[in-house]
Amino acid sequence: MSLNIRKSANEIRESVLTNIYKMLIDRKFLKQNNNTLEQLKKKLTNESVSFSSDYDIPYNIHIKFLSEANIAKKQNLIKLLDYTNKQNHYILIVIDNKISKFLKDFKRISNIEIFDYEEFYINVTDHILVPKHILLTKEESEKLLIEYNSKLEQIPKILRSDRISRHYNMKVGQICKIERYSEVTGKSISYRHVVNSPN
Repeated sequence: MSLNIRKSANEIRESVLTNIYKMLIDRKFLKQNNNTLEQLKKKLTNESVSFSSDYDIPYNIHIKFLSEANIAKKQNLIKLLDYTNKQNHYILIVIDNKISKFLKDFKRISNIEIFDYEEFYINVTDHILVPKHILLTKEESEKLLIEYNSKLEQIPKILRSDRISRHYNMKVGQICKIERYSEVTGKSISYRHVVNSPN
């Protein structure tokens, strides 16, 4: 017997907001705080959600949900342009349709990221097949290269467009440490350096 379980639109939006919240914690934009999550859930039907970062860098975080119904609204796009002219604004655009030519232009702006709505149906780091990724600091990366007597180009690559790279907002040239666990071999560690995706 198979079960056909369907979530309501609000349940899906709640999952999406929860997974965005977890991603922002992993990026060290937010500290884990159930009150913050509950405040987000109260804004399930909002097209836009804004709040401040919990850390020393005074980021104003804006989550903007764009759909075919509201993408053409002038005030939505004007507001985005307004944020791009200010310092310390981070804008996460979540779309439920294919990226339009207009939004492709926004991808070039450093403080804007665009994700498909479906990408947040699950939290990618919770998946059983995804090992733990740890982004190294500049100092840790330099120490690693000295320890292994290697150049950055000699370390295996991970694409900037990889879903796990996007989750942590990895930048080209950064190194991430990957920890895998096996009942047979125990803990194993490998490294990847972030490169641009081929055109």
